[in-house]
This record gives sequence, C-alpha cells and structure tokens, in this order.
Amino acid sequence: MTQASVSISNTSTPPTAGKRTLRSQATRYALLSGISFAGNLGLTVLLHEIVGLSAYLAVPIALITMTLFNFFTIRHVVFTDAAGGIVKQFTGFVASIAGFRAAEYVGFVLLHGVFIVDYLPACAAILAASAVCKFLFLRRVVFAIPRSSANHAEARP
Repeated sequence: MTQASVSISNTSTPPTAGKRTLRSQATRYALLSGISFAGNLGLTVLLHEIVGLSAYLAVPIALITMTLFNFFTIRHVVFTDAAGGIVKQFTGFVASIAGFRAAEYVGFVLLHGVFIVDYLPACAAILAASAVCKFLFLRRVVFAIPRSSANHAEARP
C-alpha cells in the first residue's frame, strides 16, 4: 500500500512545477540578459568612444553582435527542453529578434534623437524594457516545449 501511494504521488504533476520551470528559465534568462546587457553597452561604448563610430552606427553593430551571442546561450542554457532543430529555432529567433531589434533601434532614435537623452541611458532603457517582452515571446513561440514534453519536464524535481 505504501508503494502504491508513492507510485501515485510520483505520477502526478505538482501544482508548483510549472512555476518552478518558469522561475528557473526566467532566472537563467535574467542572468544571461545581464551579461548581454553589459556586453551590449560595453561594445557600444567601445565602438563609439574608442573606435570613434557614430552612436547611430555603434548601437546597431552592438545589437547584431549580441543577437548571435544570445541565440546560442539562450538555446543551450535557458530553453534546454525546447523542440525543433537548430535551423528552425535560429530562423524563428532571428526573425523575432529582428523585429525586437528594429523596435529597440526606433526607441533609441526617439530617445536620443528626438528627446535628446544621452546615447548610453537611452540604449540602456530600451534594452531593459525589451528584455521582458523577448523572454515571454521566446518562451511561448521560438523555444516552445511540446505539451507532452512540458508535462514531463515540469514533473522533474
């Protein structure tokens, strides 16, 4: 009888399992976003202040560079159970991130060019705001876990 109870409790998904998975992914995404954020700002400063490129050129170069970094780290560190091959994921990632990056650049141009916010705080504000939107979109669309796998993955301790 005790063995049957253990067996039954092991087959049911705890109600907090989905929250743990979300929390774990969000934590890893936040850590990688912090690294990406610092890398993006650092590369922007390097290109603008040291190399001498215009801020309007330094920002998109940094965005493109960090997009490649982000794909590989997000795929291998955050959404490890995602379905689909690397080509499908990369295509979806690049297409979605292109939209986000375009919106980030438009936001940067508005803040820096129209509202005359210094280039660095403008870049930082835009990147921070888009991080949350990107996480949710990537989790639900690009790196989505199939329903049958999601239930199995959430049941893990």
